Amino acid sequence: MQANVIGRSKIWPVHQRVAELGGHLRTGLEDTIYLPDGSKAESNGPLIEQLAKVARNAGLEVATPQELRVMLGFGLKPLEAATAL
Repeated sequence: MQANVIGRSKIWPVHQRVAELGGHLRTGLEDTIYLPDGSKAESNGPLIEQLAKVARNAGLEVATPQELRVMLGFGLKPLEAATAL
């Protein structure tokens, strides 16, 4: 499950619910420039930090960049990608 949300303050409860349901989360300045407290994010970093908190609040683990590469099959040969998970 995944929700693509764009906006200001109302996106953060949606992210939280998606996380509670075990869904995939993503964010970036293309989606919102606002952090949960209403302040403006200067870059993607603070948005990602907040989304990681949302995931952890729901009891989810946050994938490392390397784990994500494996999950998506980046840099692996087709047979390796099929058996990586």
